Amino acid sequence: MKFWIVKGNPELNDLSEMLVPGRNSTWYDPSDQAKNGAQVGDGIFFWSSRRDRFLIGLGQMGNPLTDEDESYYYFDLTYLTEPFRNKITIDELKRDPFFDPKNPDCPYFIRPGPVQTRYPLTSGQAKRLAEMILESNSNSAPLTKILSGWFPKLIAKSIPSIEKFPEESEPEAYEFPEGPRIYALHVRSERSAKASSEAKKRHQAKHNGRLPCTICEFDFSERYREVGRDFAEVHHVVPLSQYETNGIRSTLLSDLIVVCSNCHRMLHRKRPCLTAKNLEKLLVKKKQRF
Repeated sequence: MKFWIVKGNPELNDLSEMLVPGRNSTWYDPSDQAKNGAQVGDGIFFWSSRRDRFLIGLGQMGNPLTDEDESYYYFDLTYLTEPFRNKITIDELKRDPFFDPKNPDCPYFIRPGPVQTRYPLTSGQAKRLAEMILESNSNSAPLTKILSGWFPKLIAKSIPSIEKFPEESEPEAYEFPEGPRIYALHVRSERSAKASSEAKKRHQAKHNGRLPCTICEFDFSERYREVGRDFAEVHHVVPLSQYETNGIRSTLLSDLIVVCSNCHRMLHRKRPCLTAKNLEKLLVKKKQRF
């Protein structure tokens, strides 16, 4: 088992909202990082690259995804935790000998240099991060459960066993919540949050303030009432990876459609992506079958 730092750009992807235990997501790396030895089941430490930079959560590496566009390397991952209650800041790390920038073995995500998505950690560095996380979040049973699986000897030596937590804690708190696969394509440098917002506003204007899925007509506000209000996802009809000029171009509102999470995931299920019309035909066939 190997360990990685995975960085997210906070201007385009808010890890504090994305970190939901059991949720799956698809990320990408430039192709020059593709052959870095990552394997299914590897441990992930999520790093927020906000101005105050901090360690925010844990995850697990999933399957690599094939893509005809060799300039990108896509991979699935699973979020294992909510955002840490007490986050580990860049200043705290730099005060630790393992992560002192003057240390020649300091991991690359601490050092100045080219920005990338994944950074490898040695086993020793990962153990030290686990220690710091548990020192700052000592009463978190879910964190204890996860990190005890990654570092059994470390956990047994440095913190109380799970059985010593208060009896009123529910047994479910010690398990990994698992739920449906929810797709969120995080293409950092190209995605425009403003374009997505404008696409939703245009869709609402056409549907009397609602945000039904363009493909299956599912409406989060109808199903989940207030908590689902104004929620939907936005899909690029032409995948960002297929844009010309080094993958950069202006996005038009006509390039975007509003979809539900399930349809969004299914559109990206195949390479190249399914079209909205193709997926809608699959839905019709299923309805006719029953």
